[in-house]
Amino acid sequence: MRQLTYTAKVLLLMTEELLMELQTIKRSLSHAVLSGLLLGTFAAPAIADETLPAGHKVNFSYEEVMQLENDRMELQFAAIAEGESSADVSLKINRRMQQAKTILQNAEVESLQTGNYHVSPVYGKNRVISHWRGRQTLTISAKTDANLDKVLTRLQEPLAFQSMGFKLSREKRQNAEASLLKTAIQGYQAKASVIAKGFSHQSYRLIQTNIQPHTSAPVVRYSAPMAMEARVASSPAPYQEQGNSDVRVRITGSLLLSP
Repeated sequence: MRQLTYTAKVLLLMTEELLMELQTIKRSLSHAVLSGLLLGTFAAPAIADETLPAGHKVNFSYEEVMQLENDRMELQFAAIAEGESSADVSLKINRRMQQAKTILQNAEVESLQTGNYHVSPVYGKNRVISHWRGRQTLTISAKTDANLDKVLTRLQEPLAFQSMGFKLSREKRQNAEASLLKTAIQGYQAKASVIAKGFSHQSYRLIQTNIQPHTSAPVVRYSAPMAMEARVASSPAPYQEQGNSDVRVRITGSLLLSP
């Protein structure tokens, strides 16, 4: 029993000494870190960019632009109706859309797309529903040289004209971008050479190049006033003038002039 008590005391003393040593080490480390921060000895070393040799880096850009006549048009019409109930309005809209589909059945159009179907109540006095109103849009895509004058005039019997826009077809835009890319790369390289010579360097190294094709947004030539939306009587076909779109290829990059 006495032997066990003695052993326990020895273990307790050893534990206390170990804890004291750990506290001493902790204080020493804290002091070293603080001193290092104050003296700068723990500052992160500067990492040299080993991927690039020394020299003068110059950022520059070059752009080629081509103006083309738009060859696609988009026209938007809307079926607008009012009635005593939402079901009545929906029925009227569906009938007008079916009429429009029949008119366009043999027309020179590339695609038809419906959208933005909406029916809502119209409130009168004391927030009581007086009637219902609804609308649905129809977007028509066609070539700009399509013969649609008579069709568009007839189409305004069931539908109300909303807007007209023009753009380039995908094929025409992609062909233009491919042509511009060749000349843009040549111009980009020529400009890099001029920059190097301007800084009295005969040689340079292109270290980064980004190519960014871009086409200007379609131009909306006409939008119907809000007061015309509810009109469903026959009207002349909207005036068409397709205009132009700009196709751009912009190249940005960096060159390195050796010291």
